[in-house]
Amino acid sequence: MKIDLRTFNDFFSVLRPRFVRFAAGYLHDEAIAEDLFVESMVAFWQVRESLPESTDVSCYILRILRNKCIDALRHRKVHEEYSEERKKLHEWDLSTRITSLEKFVPEEVMTAEIEQIVKDTVNSLSEETRKVFLLSRYEGKSNKEVAQEMGISEKGVEYHITKVNRILRTALKDYLTASVIIFYMLN
Repeated sequence: MKIDLRTFNDFFSVLRPRFVRFAAGYLHDEAIAEDLFVESMVAFWQVRESLPESTDVSCYILRILRNKCIDALRHRKVHEEYSEERKKLHEWDLSTRITSLEKFVPEEVMTAEIEQIVKDTVNSLSEETRKVFLLSRYEGKSNKEVAQEMGISEKGVEYHITKVNRILRTALKDYLTASVIIFYMLN
């Protein structure tokens, strides 16, 4: 089919308003409809010479436009399905995080961490200091009882307890206020 540029421009001008309205009616987006019309006209221009002379140009271009609209709508449908799946996944993720936070008990985590720090710190002490601390704080013995059992003075017991308290305060400085640290050391 022989069509010159002037005839092509005439087709473009005549068909554009109707065909853009046609595409926009399905796409609900005039800008995309305009783009697809232009793409359809370009596609026609590229194959015009291979078309039979009997080809109805407006029907041929409308068929191209129709196919481009179908492709665009299918693409939109896939995108929306993907977006819906992403939305569901996002909602599930949010729900899971909310549930996790609702079940989270900071005191349990902090207590376990603090207990581990206290345990590690006590285990790192010298044998004598560790024994004084355990007798005093875990067995509830008085300084006098600890001193008698260990064969040291009460001042020696106080020295070891003060030493452990200082070490524990340093080890737990990021976790608790001084009053809570003392609570853990006394129990």
